[in-house]
Amino acid sequence: MRSTGMRFWFVLMIALLTASNLQLPAQTKRPMELEDMFRVRRVSDPQISPDGKWVAFVVAEVDKPNNKTNSDIWLISTAGGEARRLTDSPKHDRHPRWSHDGKRIAFESNRGGSFQIYLLRPDSGQITQLTTIFTEATQPVWSRDGKKLAFVSAVFPEFSTKPFAESDALNKEKQETRDQSKVKARVMTQLLYRHWDSWVDDKRQHIFVVPAAGGEPKDATPGDNDAVPTSSTFSEGDDYDFSPDGTELAFTAPPLPLREQAWRTNHDIFTVNLTTGVRKQVTSNPAADGYPRYSPNGRFIAYRAQSRPDFEADRWQLMLYDRASGTTKSISANFDSDIGAIVWSPDSKTLFFDAQEKGTKPLWSVTIADSAIRKIVTDAVNGDISISANGKTIAFSRQSLSRPQEVYTTTPTVGGTTQLSHVNDELFAKLAFTEPE
Repeated sequence: MRSTGMRFWFVLMIALLTASNLQLPAQTKRPMELEDMFRVRRVSDPQISPDGKWVAFVVAEVDKPNNKTNSDIWLISTAGGEARRLTDSPKHDRHPRWSHDGKRIAFESNRGGSFQIYLLRPDSGQITQLTTIFTEATQPVWSRDGKKLAFVSAVFPEFSTKPFAESDALNKEKQETRDQSKVKARVMTQLLYRHWDSWVDDKRQHIFVVPAAGGEPKDATPGDNDAVPTSSTFSEGDDYDFSPDGTELAFTAPPLPLREQAWRTNHDIFTVNLTTGVRKQVTSNPAADGYPRYSPNGRFIAYRAQSRPDFEADRWQLMLYDRASGTTKSISANFDSDIGAIVWSPDSKTLFFDAQEKGTKPLWSVTIADSAIRKIVTDAVNGDISISANGKTIAFSRQSLSRPQEVYTTTPTVGGTTQLSHVNDELFAKLAFTEPE
């Protein structure tokens, strides 16, 4: 998930703290105060079930006395009604992802101390831990047959070609030796060694694949390079995807040699055969490519791309790679905005995405046959798109100038929006706001 929406909300709320004091329309309501910022419950990452009947989403709450937040996974019917909490740990349960048969939800949690992947059965509430990797596991993604999951883990690359049990033990030994050392100085031998306020610590973000039934994970992207963008500038969330038949994985990698990564914005799309380990470079654009998504019929890989090398603020276009012919084309060349996260329609004929427009972020669709772009949800700030298996219902998040993010649904053809979650209604019923303009 990206934090753009959260930052947007906080900036607007600070402005509204002032605006809300200008007018008190009713004695039952009061101006907003600073403590209300901590009372707001943060809704994010709505994921619709394959049958279109349910939406799983994340609610984060601030624990101010302990200076921390807690997040849990909730479930709500697309027919409406009360949401119910699926997880209830005092730590972070987040990033819910439905299996394609709709029987399980994979999620990441640090309820056991470190982030690992867990599987949840929504019907019974049963939760089982899937991974125990020392270097942690985040961002689970299902294969379409439901037999395996991919996840991200930051590992020491020099051990990544060894069998899992050995490499995991060596990662543990090296990290614990470093943590227990009285010497805290860092010796830098290469760039890039730091991203803003986070040290790289000689680790690489690799993608692992693990059987859904349990077993040892396998490093699908071994070697001294990252397999996902390490900066949110080039990421839209899950920057990798399984092919429809589950035999291949597409991912986003920065350029080699490593020293170039400190000043180059270039990223490329690669695929890896999960049986042989053979990699193929799909893009050679000198600017940034990322967020690959296989079409359900397996013919295309859609992805986002910039065209100006070494320029982080360049426009993101929507690209289409034909796997049979090896050709690539832009299907948003005349669209004057950045393409956000993208989602395929089940029939592989349409792509849905979010993109900014005049201070809002509508939801859009583009048809593959003629590159015709159409706005399907207007106004406010919308995102986090997910679509049901029959293509009839889209779940998404939505926030406005006067209300924080909630879960909504729409239909791709008819349009219109339906609000599902009402997580902050009780709080905002007490607050007086002037109408923003």
